[in-house]
Amino acid sequence: MNRYWITGLLCAVVALGCGDDDAGGTDAGGGDTGGGMDAGTDSGGGGTDSGTDAFVDPCEGLTLCATAGVACSGDSLDTCAENADGCLVETSMDCAAVAGGSCDDSGATPMCVVDPCEGVPAADLCDTDGDRVCTDDTLRMCADNGSGCLVFTDTDCAAMPGGVCDDSGDMPMCVLPPDPCEGIAGACATEGTSCTDTTLTTCAPNAFGCLVETMDDCADRAGGTCSGDPAACMFTGDPCDGVTECETLGSACDGPDLVTCETDAFGCQVESRTTCTDEMFGFCDEPTAMCSTAAVDPCMGMVECDPEGVSCMDDTRAVCAANAFGCLAETTTDCAAATDMCNVGSCDADSGDCLVTPVADATVCDDGDPDTTGEACYGGTCRVACAVTFISQGDQANSANIAPLFDAVGAIMTPFAANGTGVHSSLPATYAGADVAILHLNNRLLSDEEFAALNGYLDGGGVLLVTGYDSIGSPTDARLAGLMGCGGGGDGPFSGATTVTNATHPIAMGPAQTFTMDQALTAGNTDHDSCRPDAAATQIVGFAGGQSKLQIVPHAGGGAVMYWNGNDTCCGTTALQDWEGVTGTQPDWQNLFVNTLTHLCSL
Repeated sequence: MNRYWITGLLCAVVALGCGDDDAGGTDAGGGDTGGGMDAGTDSGGGGTDSGTDAFVDPCEGLTLCATAGVACSGDSLDTCAENADGCLVETSMDCAAVAGGSCDDSGATPMCVVDPCEGVPAADLCDTDGDRVCTDDTLRMCADNGSGCLVFTDTDCAAMPGGVCDDSGDMPMCVLPPDPCEGIAGACATEGTSCTDTTLTTCAPNAFGCLVETMDDCADRAGGTCSGDPAACMFTGDPCDGVTECETLGSACDGPDLVTCETDAFGCQVESRTTCTDEMFGFCDEPTAMCSTAAVDPCMGMVECDPEGVSCMDDTRAVCAANAFGCLAETTTDCAAATDMCNVGSCDADSGDCLVTPVADATVCDDGDPDTTGEACYGGTCRVACAVTFISQGDQANSANIAPLFDAVGAIMTPFAANGTGVHSSLPATYAGADVAILHLNNRLLSDEEFAALNGYLDGGGVLLVTGYDSIGSPTDARLAGLMGCGGGGDGPFSGATTVTNATHPIAMGPAQTFTMDQALTAGNTDHDSCRPDAAATQIVGFAGGQSKLQIVPHAGGGAVMYWNGNDTCCGTTALQDWEGVTGTQPDWQNLFVNTLTHLCSL
């Protein structure tokens, strides 16, 4: 960023006698003879002055603003900042260009934000976690959907015959009628039997104790007829011939099933099995050896938990919370299910959350692919060593402080130093075999040969990380900026103050360090380029004005292009400050680089 002023002196060629002392403004021969300052250029003998040097205003034609800062204007984020020439220039970013985006000035720094509830129907949104409301016979319970959006989940209380949503008490809930048999299909009034021709009609309790009518044709077996008082099937032969009979009459619970040995309409002792849970809210009640729907007591048949909340039982996460009927029901999650060769799943006793902790890097593992050998765990992923090509403007690729960061992710780094004229980056062979390529670029435009080599690598599925001082600004490299999803590029912002803008991206989530939303990070230097993420790019760390410090964009070839803005101090020969671990917020930047390498090597 070469800040410059082009100044000049203006004077009119009038009576003050500034310039040539010829009346006609031409030299009489061999040069100026006047006593003033020539405002133009002398053409030599007999030449003419070309004119006067004018003061050139570098701010002319720009959209200027009065005070540096950031503000929201509707869904537009307006930034007033000094450019390379010292002009206060206003730039605007349409936050609404991204689905669900808007400009938020409720915090200390206005910024573009994305609504986590984007796409959720307005009727499903709610305001307070834990709220309950009855809508006709539907119980609506408000809870986080896991993405930071509070939404209603619905329970149809009427799915059980006679069920209603009751909001007359302290807690709206589903309730069932006092009579669990109300509305049941095939209900009959009086227990007993009757005959209609050869058909025996029986009114008897079912598995839930409700009187239900069943019909059997006595003629189906051994010449049967229906007669007698009480009515029954009569046979001339053995109606149980070929029937497997159970030995002891009675009933018992077998898990959710009620198993009953009883005499059927043909006089045979047969076993029947009823799955009590097939009925809404049904269960098998062991003390009574009957199916129940918990109509009188909605919590009957269940072991309620206590106290309400989240806890750990070894590696099992247990949540005790009120269900639709107001009963404290426990739901469990086996955190250990996440355990594999490279990770250990556990339940964190302090938070009650399931945690996945990667095993030590370089732990031997097997990815199941018979064509690969030498796999090891890196950042929780079983893979072969990641091949990284590091092309640096100076000797940064050989830095002793940066080398251990590659080791931490099991990457084999091949350095290509002294690339000041593109001697390495213009050759397709430089990128051959690279899982990830890092290009450190400073104060120059990529040549056509370099750009062609890069595109060839990316079209083949390569993954690229670009970093450096003035990579896309001063001079502005719009072509490289577009490749990285940075719009047109340019110079600035001149600030080291950045914040995490996407805490759910894998790069922000580890393995070296977990970063939180709005976490402040001071960069190793203050000189950055203008990278405003386009619709396809994902910003991870950004500046107050909306520009990106760190962002990634997918490439059509199947890989990705990542931009690490700044990371140098001058001229392509100085240290990559963010990765060296010497200046700025450390070791955060180094850990973020390890996270970045881990993610890029996994693509």
